[in-house]
Amino acid sequence: MHKVLYRAGGIWAALMPVPVIAGAYESNYVLEWMRIPFVEALLAAVIFVSILAEIKTAGFSGGGLIAVIAGGLLLGSGWYGGNVAWFEFLLYFGGIALILLDIFVLVSGFGVAAGILSMTAGLYFTFGGDMTALWVLSAAMILAIIGIYFLADHLSENRMWKKLSLTLSLSSSKGYVSSVQNLKKYEGKEGNAATVLRPSGKVEVEGTVVDAVSEGGFILQGAAVRVVRAEGNHLVVK
Repeated sequence: MHKVLYRAGGIWAALMPVPVIAGAYESNYVLEWMRIPFVEALLAAVIFVSILAEIKTAGFSGGGLIAVIAGGLLLGSGWYGGNVAWFEFLLYFGGIALILLDIFVLVSGFGVAAGILSMTAGLYFTFGGDMTALWVLSAAMILAIIGIYFLADHLSENRMWKKLSLTLSLSSSKGYVSSVQNLKKYEGKEGNAATVLRPSGKVEVEGTVVDAVSEGGFILQGAAVRVVRAEGNHLVVK
């Protein structure tokens, strides 16, 4: 006979003693610790910050891998405890797949939005799908906003951030051209790709950064381009 021990579950220690087998005490202790709302909120915040960093750096921050690991810990502990099924895994990891697909292939923005919604729904159901889950997610989002604020401030001084961020040189002081200005004067001019164009991005022509779309597909950052024509608030280049 295994000796049965009783210990508290999460933050409700005095109210809900949970029986565990003596031989599995340590592993169950870790799993129960993972189910504490504060720990869930902290891991969810790490996930949100990682995904935002992945989006901001066009997929080169390693945030996607961090989100997979942190999500695996949350969903895995819930699955081991019998609280999570395939539906939550599908929502969460399907959301990550949508985000990465949009970052590297589609570049539409819709995949990112749908992926974030899917991930959030997966976390919501993983946390129980009730009011407590809403509070946990709300706390996670507040922590994530604080985290991304300091992270973005740090990355803004990083060379990789400056090279990959699509918000590079958006202010007029850095030569950004507003959509209301006439772009016809750049037709036929030559310049360089200020960001990767796949096919949309930004080009620098005569010292000015302008929104642009590639006529011939993918263009690497720094490559020489020629303005074919102006269309609305952007240039068409090749």
